[in-house]
Amino acid sequence: MKEHFISILEDLNRLYKGELINYSIKDYVEKIQRNATIITFQEEKIICGFIAFYNNDYRNKIAYLTMLAVNPLSQGKGIGKMLLKYSIDRLKYLEFKKYNLEVLKTNDKAIQLYTKNGFKILQETETHYKMTLVL
Repeated sequence: MKEHFISILEDLNRLYKGELINYSIKDYVEKIQRNATIITFQEEKIICGFIAFYNNDYRNKIAYLTMLAVNPLSQGKGIGKMLLKYSIDRLKYLEFKKYNLEVLKTNDKAIQLYTKNGFKILQETETHYKMTLVL
């Protein structure tokens, strides 16, 4: 499973000229496997996409989407939308209040997906938007 995550993220990082993850992808994958909830989408036992989010702030009930990644060859099939919706439904079930994320300003597809699903821009930096969804 770890190898599939790394492969998808390496492909996406190449598309975004290294801006998606600017440190060791292997270390990042190990971190999310240890600390995040990960939901995968598979076709023929191959992971085509995954969503990783932190839902361990039980006091404030704020979750953080750390990664929504779909293999470039599998994009355009609604996989990202399905994974995002599943994570939102799960967080609502767990009674979380907010779902936060950061997205590259150059990632138009992701921004459009998040906006269509109710996320609003809270802040912007030179390279990213910080977005939130009230659950």
